[in-house]
Amino acid sequence: MDIVILVITALILLWIIILQVIGIYSACRGLQIQPASAKWCSPVFFHQYAVLSSECTFYPITEDGPKGIGCISLPPILQRIWLFVTVIIGGISLLFEILDLILLNFSELLADGSSSKWKRPWFTMILGPMAVFVVFTLAVYQAIYQPKGITSHVLVLADSGGNSVCEASLTPSSLRGEIISFADTLFDSWGCVYYGCV
Repeated sequence: MDIVILVITALILLWIIILQVIGIYSACRGLQIQPASAKWCSPVFFHQYAVLSSECTFYPITEDGPKGIGCISLPPILQRIWLFVTVIIGGISLLFEILDLILLNFSELLADGSSSKWKRPWFTMILGPMAVFVVFTLAVYQAIYQPKGITSHVLVLADSGGNSVCEASLTPSSLRGEIISFADTLFDSWGCVYYGCV
């Protein structure tokens, strides 16, 4: 029975390490994409032509029909920060997980027999909550502040001639917007199952 538990544990550990390596690799590839842009969407942009910020920046609107929103492309500043943090935290976590594995396997040699301090993955236990705190802080910042490149007051053009213009006040996405954005990205490939068939 012990050998079965050991094999299952080793397979789970290997799977977690593989997922982390894939995540770090994907984040590195994402950082190399040039030119990159970030979509920023709002229901107020739906069925409209373009957005003009108070800094006189012109953003064409692309519609996302099933979601009932229109989107503009902004510089991917926050996305690059997310990718960079993913590479740094993922790499550090992976190194310390391997260090914990080595320390746990050689704890008999490192401990004096009475000490149990090497019988737990201390680095992983300490760095795990710290990584969650960093990610949480970035998520809160992204939810409560407007992205770089767009202003809070904009003009929304209904057509290319500028015959119909309205003023709109844009607010940060908040937690609700972040959850909707995350779910839309995660389940986009499900098509009709997620959005409903139109």
